[in-house]
Amino acid sequence: MSMNLTYLDYSDTHGVMSNSTVKLQVPLDKSLRDRVAKHARKQGFSSIQDFTRVLFNTVLENNLRFTLVDESGDCLSLDAKDLLQ
Repeated sequence: MSMNLTYLDYSDTHGVMSNSTVKLQVPLDKSLRDRVAKHARKQGFSSIQDFTRVLFNTVLENNLRFTLVDESGDCLSLDAKDLLQ
């Protein structure tokens, strides 16, 4: 499966997509791809590509953070996890 991603050019204050595109290919199990596509449609996205664009931009704007939880249930931030290694 391949995804064509178009990145926002943040130097453009009008929010117009730039002409710079790259193809991102991510190997996925078919059942995972189908589940993600179904989830994306339920959320109002027209495709996995649109869902991925929003997800990437959200992460980059620090509006989405990931944490790691060990088996005991203790939650570690990514910074704390780096310090433990």
